[in-house]
Amino acid sequence: MSRRALASRHTAWMHIASSGAGSLRTPRHADYLHGALLLVPFIQYGLNYFASIAALLFGWMLIRTRGHIAVGATLLTMAAMSLSLIWGALNISVEPNLLREFRISGGLVVLFWFLSARVQPGYRHLDGRWPLGVMMALAILTAVQAVASANGIPIVAPSWWFVNNGDVSLADTWVTHAAEHGYQWTVRPSAGYSEPSYLGGVALFLHFLCLHTLRGRGRLAATVVAISTCAMAHTAFGILSNVLIAVLFRWGRFRGMLLLMPAAGMLLVIALFVFAGEGSGRLALILSGSDTSTLIRVVQPLGVMFHVLTEAPFGMALTVAQTYFKQIGLIGPFDDAPFHSGVFNLVYQYGWMSAPLMVLLWRTAGGGLSAIFLFLLMSQNGAALDFDKLFMYVFAIQVARCARDRADGPRLSSMREIH
Repeated sequence: MSRRALASRHTAWMHIASSGAGSLRTPRHADYLHGALLLVPFIQYGLNYFASIAALLFGWMLIRTRGHIAVGATLLTMAAMSLSLIWGALNISVEPNLLREFRISGGLVVLFWFLSARVQPGYRHLDGRWPLGVMMALAILTAVQAVASANGIPIVAPSWWFVNNGDVSLADTWVTHAAEHGYQWTVRPSAGYSEPSYLGGVALFLHFLCLHTLRGRGRLAATVVAISTCAMAHTAFGILSNVLIAVLFRWGRFRGMLLLMPAAGMLLVIALFVFAGEGSGRLALILSGSDTSTLIRVVQPLGVMFHVLTEAPFGMALTVAQTYFKQIGLIGPFDDAPFHSGVFNLVYQYGWMSAPLMVLLWRTAGGGLSAIFLFLLMSQNGAALDFDKLFMYVFAIQVARCARDRADGPRLSSMREIH
């Protein structure tokens, strides 16, 4: 054999070997992604805020995702925070917790930096069967809790497992206090999370991943599992957000819409019956305007937001907002505070400056389905800029961007990179 032929064969084998080495690296990237997803069911557990599963996943995200320093967004956030603190110092006698205020604004800056990151190739190795499997496991646990609760057996996670173990709203605390006074307290299923709406937020996160990594029947199965889980947990936020994200994902596919709309309608009817059959008459309370969760998440925040935009144009520190609202009579001394939505909290904290911040968030997320997902998940609770939410935002949007690069996602999920 000639030297030229030997050289050609050697080059061919080197190319095959290098290709094989690249493929051998793929499972390692996938293992990191799948391992992170396996920790999502435990994301609220930990000793404290910094020694927790959420902090671990946030640190993993910092390492695996190369952030981009967004100078304009950082300066805008710092300006909004400064104006808010100055207005509060001049008009409110209560001193804010500056460390907490800096942490909240710092979380917003980190979100801007990592949403501005380029597409990370490692995220394209996510196997959609993993988020679907995690979601199915949560659905099974939710079903077990629902059956047990219907038979008077509360199955809840112990309060000391949670980072916020001192929160009196945890289900275990309610059950314990009720038992001490001789009552039997029925709790809504939450699959080990602190509240049903948080389960709805996690279902939204996993559902979003499945829509961008599965195809055909896999996507339909993910939608059905997500909405059914939220229906069993009686979380209106979870049902509405998952139905909305599924409908918008399929918006450009006419045949898919024809099949989806009747299915979504049937699931909503089932959800209504589930709500109506709840011991507290949840549906009747919502329709009559007496449901506490609806009041503190929708009705009351709208009134508070109107006051902030008219009387406090630069907003106020969140750590003094509750005291201020009580002093002027917007909320009662024993009422639950209207801070259960991260989007409303941005308005309370930054006033009119929240408008350009939200526009910039929309653009940095890429617009379309990714931005809608971001704002839906921010609305789930008031801790929209904590470690757990920051991890879910960046992880999901990076997966969506990789799906766009593979030309496997719908047009609505496409986005422009902003650097």
